[in-house]
Amino acid sequence: MKRIALLSLLLAWTATVCADELARESLKGMEGVRLLIEVGQNSGLQEATLQEEIAQRLIRAGVPQLDHDTWLATPGGQYLYVHVDVICPSTAAICAYAIRVELRQDALLARATGLKVHGATTWNSSRIGTVSATAAGDRIRPSIDALIDEFAADYRAVNPASTE
Repeated sequence: MKRIALLSLLLAWTATVCADELARESLKGMEGVRLLIEVGQNSGLQEATLQEEIAQRLIRAGVPQLDHDTWLATPGGQYLYVHVDVICPSTAAICAYAIRVELRQDALLARATGLKVHGATTWNSSRIGTVSATAAGDRIRPSIDALIDEFAADYRAVNPASTE
């Protein structure tokens, strides 16, 4: 019984490692990313401020940003999508949050030669949790930053020249 449990755990870990490696490899050769931010109403965060702070964090980490015209001209149409949602009932002292960071880009389906999917998610990471209703935005920011740093590390791992 222990061997079966250990084997199951090993297979699940191996599948996760392989999936993570494939996701990381999907970032190879990208010239940078366009950034798209969506923030829910109860987050206590301002979309424009978060957009600028994440863009600067990515630049400092060696991930180039694509302006609109460059993004339109870049094969793949890749963009980093950051979605923050907070559910905060009006009388509750605790709020639930979910943060999703996804790299979306054009992809070709293997089963249908020549069929391009626009905005396919090829890399993602997320966090969920609970925070105090009084300072949700301040408490969520470290989780957003950690996810952005995770993306930047994977990007740099397969695009080392972009860190120069």
